[in-house]
Amino acid sequence: MIFKGRKEENIIKSFNEFYNFNIVYDLILKWVYEEGPFNLNYKWLVNERAEKYESIVKRDFEKIFNISMEDITIL
Repeated sequence: MIFKGRKEENIIKSFNEFYNFNIVYDLILKWVYEEGPFNLNYKWLVNERAEKYESIVKRDFEKIFNISMEDITIL
């Protein structure tokens, strides 16, 4: 939503940072609580093909945790 008196680029930046935080939070829950490989279906967020965003999610995960999802052993 665009607000009068607010720069559109700041609103978009805040929006993206908020949802990026939510994805990171979701990834932590998946890592700790779910069995099996990561489910990276974020269609609920992007309303597009989720596969398009998998590389971005994986990149951000690695940037935050200094480990690639591919390097995690599933027990």
